[in-house]
Amino acid sequence: MRERTAVAYWLLLSVSTLLFGIIESGDAAEPTTSATFKRETAEMIYGLMPRQETGALEFLERHPEYDGRGVVVAIFDTGVDPGVVGLQTTPGGRPKVIDIVDATGSGDVNMSNVVTPDDGKVTGLSGRVLKLDPRWKLSDSEIRIGMKAGYEIFPHELVDRVKKHRHQAFMQKQRKLENELRSQIENFVNDDKDKSQVDKTELEKRLAALIAAGKSYKDPGPLYDCIVFHDGEHFRAVVDTDEDGDLADEKSMTNYRVAREYAQFDEVSLLNFGVNIYEGGKVLSIVADAHPHGTHVAGIVAGYYPNQPEWNGVAPGAQIVSVKIGDTYIDGMETGQALIRGTKTVLENNCDLVNMSFGEPTKAPDKGLIIRYFEELVTKHGVIFCASAGNSGPALSTVGAPGGTSSSLIGIGAHVSPKMMEAQYALRATFSDRPYTWSSRGPTFDGDIGVDLFAPGGAFAPVPQWTLQKSMQMNGTSMASPNCCGNFALVLSGLKSEKVKYNPESVRRAFENTARWIEDASPWAQGAGLIQTPAAFDALKRDVNRSAEPYRLEATLSNGNRGVYLREPHEAGDAAQPQEYRVVIKPLFHPDATSQEKVDFRIRLELQSTEDWVQAGPEATLSSVGDLISIFVDPTSLDAGAHYAEVQGIDPQHPERGPLFRIPVTILRTVPTIKDSDNELREELEEDGIAHVVDGWMEEYIENMTPGRIERRFIAVPDGATWADLRLHMVPRRNGGRARMFMVHALQAIPGLTNRDGEKNNFVVLEPETPKVVSFPVQPGRSMELAISQYWSSLGDCDLNYDLTFHGLTPDQREVRLQPGDEAVRVEVATPLQYEKLAPSAKLTRVRRLVKPTSSKITQLAEDRDGFGEDRQFHLLELSYPIDQKSGGSVTPSFAKTGDLLYDSEYGGHVWAIFEKNGRRVATDDIWPDAVSLGKGSYTLKLWLRHDNRSKLESLKSSVMSLDRSLGSPVSLSVYATLIDAMQGGAKFSSKWLAPGQKQRLFVSNVSSAPPGTLAGDILLGSITYGEEGTHDGAGQLPGGFPVSVVVSTTHAASASSGSDSAKSSLQSFDDSQSGDAAKNPQAMLVRKLREARLEFINSLSVDADRKAFNRLIQEALKKDKNDLTVLVVKLRKLDEEKSRKKRLSEVVEAADAVLAQLDEGAIALALTGQAAADDKAAAMGRKSAEKKKALLIDTLYRKGRALGYMELPEVVAKQKIKDVKAHEKEFEATYKALSKWVAPTGSDYFLLHIRRAARKQQLGESLKWLNKYSSGAAPNYWYLEKRRKLYEALGWDHLAENAWQLRTSHFPNGKP
Repeated sequence: MRERTAVAYWLLLSVSTLLFGIIESGDAAEPTTSATFKRETAEMIYGLMPRQETGALEFLERHPEYDGRGVVVAIFDTGVDPGVVGLQTTPGGRPKVIDIVDATGSGDVNMSNVVTPDDGKVTGLSGRVLKLDPRWKLSDSEIRIGMKAGYEIFPHELVDRVKKHRHQAFMQKQRKLENELRSQIENFVNDDKDKSQVDKTELEKRLAALIAAGKSYKDPGPLYDCIVFHDGEHFRAVVDTDEDGDLADEKSMTNYRVAREYAQFDEVSLLNFGVNIYEGGKVLSIVADAHPHGTHVAGIVAGYYPNQPEWNGVAPGAQIVSVKIGDTYIDGMETGQALIRGTKTVLENNCDLVNMSFGEPTKAPDKGLIIRYFEELVTKHGVIFCASAGNSGPALSTVGAPGGTSSSLIGIGAHVSPKMMEAQYALRATFSDRPYTWSSRGPTFDGDIGVDLFAPGGAFAPVPQWTLQKSMQMNGTSMASPNCCGNFALVLSGLKSEKVKYNPESVRRAFENTARWIEDASPWAQGAGLIQTPAAFDALKRDVNRSAEPYRLEATLSNGNRGVYLREPHEAGDAAQPQEYRVVIKPLFHPDATSQEKVDFRIRLELQSTEDWVQAGPEATLSSVGDLISIFVDPTSLDAGAHYAEVQGIDPQHPERGPLFRIPVTILRTVPTIKDSDNELREELEEDGIAHVVDGWMEEYIENMTPGRIERRFIAVPDGATWADLRLHMVPRRNGGRARMFMVHALQAIPGLTNRDGEKNNFVVLEPETPKVVSFPVQPGRSMELAISQYWSSLGDCDLNYDLTFHGLTPDQREVRLQPGDEAVRVEVATPLQYEKLAPSAKLTRVRRLVKPTSSKITQLAEDRDGFGEDRQFHLLELSYPIDQKSGGSVTPSFAKTGDLLYDSEYGGHVWAIFEKNGRRVATDDIWPDAVSLGKGSYTLKLWLRHDNRSKLESLKSSVMSLDRSLGSPVSLSVYATLIDAMQGGAKFSSKWLAPGQKQRLFVSNVSSAPPGTLAGDILLGSITYGEEGTHDGAGQLPGGFPVSVVVSTTHAASASSGSDSAKSSLQSFDDSQSGDAAKNPQAMLVRKLREARLEFINSLSVDADRKAFNRLIQEALKKDKNDLTVLVVKLRKLDEEKSRKKRLSEVVEAADAVLAQLDEGAIALALTGQAAADDKAAAMGRKSAEKKKALLIDTLYRKGRALGYMELPEVVAKQKIKDVKAHEKEFEATYKALSKWVAPTGSDYFLLHIRRAARKQQLGESLKWLNKYSSGAAPNYWYLEKRRKLYEALGWDHLAENAWQLRTSHFPNGKP
């Protein structure tokens, strides 16, 4: 699972630096080119935007007109700010950013609501009246309206700043009001003659309510009304950015690509945005960046500052297409939907290059739906695709997808030069060129080199205005990739100008074969080396017409791997043997290649090995179907460590071209593993200074560690080991006792998992003479790389002593599973390595419930955004799942069939969102979910999957959701030494020392009762550890423990609530004759059942739709007895149904009076007094009947009081005025007092009536007191929020009324429930 704090784009340890006044704000001067650079100026600051290392400056001096002009680069990232300085124009005056697209959909606004203007106005979804601009040209009278929450658009960093600003403005008004109220209270003088005077007690309540409102302030952010209309030529959109309803002062914009227009939300946020309109106006996409990352990347590729060319990007003449793949809803993470939509945008804009500085770990390199679309861009459409390799080093096999794992993409590693060290990091001492310590390394798990090329991985570049900075320093392969991409743009600019043919493979090959080898970097970090643009350009011109130049020659092993990779003990350990591998070499033709083109293809290649431990035949002759060759790999002569070789295919007629294909071979030889009894061998190894493992322990003293130096040890993890403790001890060599920072990276390749699943990567600061211990889990029997590196910028030499100890408390089952009916489960724990203290501890921390979808729907998506021609259309599967929160807490949804996979997924991953009952989106996440905090209430989770093959989605329509909830407190499972003890609750197992080879049986008991709220079939999850924490200097146990699960049985499950209304009949009889002997008479029972059926039918009717039938059936039911209480109650409750009660208030009052007329309050009170004898059944039944009638009396009085109160609402009065106001007020007061005799009107079920009465008496503070008491902490309630808004409005507390309106509107985007 990715870390959210890491942010999936490769942006690790970015250092942000504010530049004041360095970059001018204007671009008005005459265009100048890099050819006018003065050498001394470039030398002074070129390290801030590295271009000299790659030869880019030299290339521009030689070819000033080949500055990227004529080249379009798509930036797959978090979005590009179209208003930023440096991204306005090219040197030739052409627009720099020619399109901006939000492929994620996070800026989408549903515009399906159509309205007709009335006198130039429409009512927006927010409730505001929107004034249209009379200057707009409307092709028809149709206006589409929508609404978007600002905080759904704003980058999360910006949200924090805007919230702070809004809170300050709110509190200024708040403090002013508080001071005014305090002054009124302190200076209060009672005036009996002034009947309108508010008494002091009420003022004090108002002050208390005001203070409480300030403390409970929540900011939902701005709510923007949006409209879309057609002007006869294009759809246009307007966003009410100042929220004042006057759209005449807003900018009307069409799709960005058409007019290149953008606007700004406000002067506080400084967030610029453009729009795109899809599906015939039904969807408005507001395009704003999700993070500074994308703008920074674009600035590296093609930034242009006409008055300050030293700040230019690599290819200032190139144009930019921004494709936002970082979803604002999920902190800027990429989604499969966005990535595939991005490929469509690339084709629509005729892009030449793509840069993608994003990536994730993958389980299956070079596979998946997204990868297929990327490959098509390259192989069919000739787009060159650069991507970051990742920031997950320093261990090997840490490259991420897609850049480091996909053959059609060019993966870029991060290089740092001496000048960059000075200019960007102000290091007081510099070193030779090298990779950043954290830059990901190859090979991929299927043997590919992983990193193809090396480029500068840090830069100062422009960032969006909302960051309040002009430029920022960032580092990572995120910066290396656009630097490389910019250099590619320079070359393409030249090739296009000179009409030199090229394709992605020829350009890639030229850069690889002309790259400069960096001595202090491994091949897995730099690939072919540091790019050299002038040499690559010359090579492309030289080789344009040579044999096989347009074709990629692909080498694939017989097992499908792309290279030879030997790392496991049986492959590269003491028992390793020479092996022969069969490799198919074949050309990859363009999909539209003709048969004759394939017939004509033939080339003879010399086979050369770069190392003598890899051998191949002398030559191969390739036709269109390829050729099969054999290579022989002999690891036996190699020392422990990492070794790399290539078998290269060379054109014998033109060897200067360099390799036309490469077969990478990586061998990670493990250090010797010996027994303590092997004294002679041990002495020999120690004498030669060779690291080795002795009975699960090794120690080494490394001299002269320097910044950036990496020491790699490859170790066969002993059988039975489950964790390891690494003790580090640093000794400074010079400059006294400064601390040093190290990266300690342990990694194992585990089949079916990603590199991140098998690693432990730590930053460790070592103080002199102060050892530190790092503990990490290990997989026994597999090779582990231990990479220890002094961080590249941590200055000062030192010596490092470390010892590594493997521990093993190994259970015979790696997961403890307790099923219903299991009293206990047996686990046998062994200690194969050394003495260990066995001290088991098992705890359950969460509960998992499997939830089936309640609905599924597959729709074909619109062509303009998701179509790839008539033969390929994307479809969307939407699955809905209920989430019922009995109390607040966190939930984590997951989906086994499609989770944990993105680039290697057949579906391109998935996205889900959780919605409140009222339609408000409260959370969004993807394949690597975080826990979501939800309050009490009912929610719906919607899961979305996409595919271009509808049948693929059909197979997922019944996908089950796993919903994990945290337990309030952990549940401990008891552990026993014997089954008898476990079954009888005997003595629990405590602890015991085990000698090497000794075993101990344990019995883990089942739960005696399940935690509250769990149901039969739920799964309780947790972990069990077997070691005693603190026994060793490290964790003393496997970090994280082993998984344990318990399936909740029917006997252990908590009983379901018996108070569910759905479990009861909606009808209740108030006829006392229904009980006793009369009810046992068959004839009487038949009559009663028929009567109940009739009433049930009446109860099922819709009063609005079936009013005549309802009235007729009620009349018929009352014919026999017009005072039939049960029938009268049914009538009352049907008329008082929430949906339409305001239409029938007078009928509700009349029906309530009819019920009240049948209830004798005195008789009820009398029956409830006194205590009946235990054996007096008649008295007990009488009391029970009285209790039932009391409840009915209270309910009826409340319903009547509520109806009387609703009659006073403005919207009701507007339709039907109260005839006698005084009589009405008197009746309301009498009803309230009657209710007060039986129940406290401030109780949770009746407080709304109390609030209404207090408000009628102008006791608004009293109203707020009780409204706040019962609404705080509860699920959002539209009517509570609206009542609070009206009370604030009546008090003149405008800032609170506005905030209440915003909260109500944001929580209920679909309007009144």
